[in-house]
Amino acid sequence: MNTRLAGLDGLRALSITWVFLLHAAHLPGFPTWPWLRHLAGTGGSGVHVFFVISGFLITWLLLNEESTHGRFDIGLFYFRRALRILPAAFAYLLGLAMLGLAKPGEIVACTLFVRNLRWFTDEGPSLTSHYWSLSVEEQFYLLWPFLLRFMAVRWRIPITAALWMAAPVWRQVNMWTSGGEHLNWARLDFRYDFLIAGVLLALVQREPKCRAALGFATRNGTTGFAVGAALLGLLCLGNLRLPGFVVAFVPSVVSTLIAYLILLLVEERSEPAGRLFSWAPAVWLGRLSYSLYLWHQLFCLQTLWPSLQQWALALTLSLAAAALSHHLIEQPCLAWRATLQRRLWKTPPAQPPPQP
Repeated sequence: MNTRLAGLDGLRALSITWVFLLHAAHLPGFPTWPWLRHLAGTGGSGVHVFFVISGFLITWLLLNEESTHGRFDIGLFYFRRALRILPAAFAYLLGLAMLGLAKPGEIVACTLFVRNLRWFTDEGPSLTSHYWSLSVEEQFYLLWPFLLRFMAVRWRIPITAALWMAAPVWRQVNMWTSGGEHLNWARLDFRYDFLIAGVLLALVQREPKCRAALGFATRNGTTGFAVGAALLGLLCLGNLRLPGFVVAFVPSVVSTLIAYLILLLVEERSEPAGRLFSWAPAVWLGRLSYSLYLWHQLFCLQTLWPSLQQWALALTLSLAAAALSHHLIEQPCLAWRATLQRRLWKTPPAQPPPQP
């Protein structure tokens, strides 16, 4: 197995564990250790890690196809994306609908990937509220391939960097004009810098002129990973009291640190981190992460089946449902996707990222 790809699976495992802790912390039996409850309270940062990984991998695939065929096929991109995301996402929604556990409006909003917009958000807990993150991703990918396709190659990095730098400024302007407490922070325009950070990493990594800078940044990979992880932990877990005008910039700094850790894993610059994130159980959990993200909400929501509300049972049932979804829905659809892609587009399957 390619160590670098396994490392990203391990990073996904960390992310989904973080998110699960957030949603399971209120369940009976959850450990009362203060540090664990504090960690669980910051579990939303796990979604941000998913965003950066997604931006990196999606853009790398597009660039790989472009280098092989001269350009990438936008239709093929949406074909791949649909068979990767929709079957498992719709299966969860179908299950909720059959059990009568979600309102028709929620189902429609999730199906159209607009669950993050103010008109479709909830004041209380919901079995579909976690679809806000899927909505952010799908809205981003509705736009990004077209922008990437029609940008001149030499302008891709400057424009992408400008978009990343504009995000905190835009957040700050909105906080000044509307007040942070009145903003819908699940909107794409408030979260896109996490995705763009992964995009920028993929662009920079494939640019020969940037190799020297990347080599310098990754020279002492083990130390760099430790420092980057420590800074990330400080920003996400440290309860820092920051001035109001700085708060809008913290997500962009966090996205940069996540991208840096991904870079070190992909380029195998930190042997201890590589071994940790390539550990077989972590890789297994990372591969279940998408289905686990979809299904864990069903078992963690406090108002559902009170007699079963134990955090260990919620974990067990979530893993079981995720495994079934992965093996019965995700894997067959991905195999079918690969077959159709070869037949209809006559393209070879994507290869792992090249060695540095």
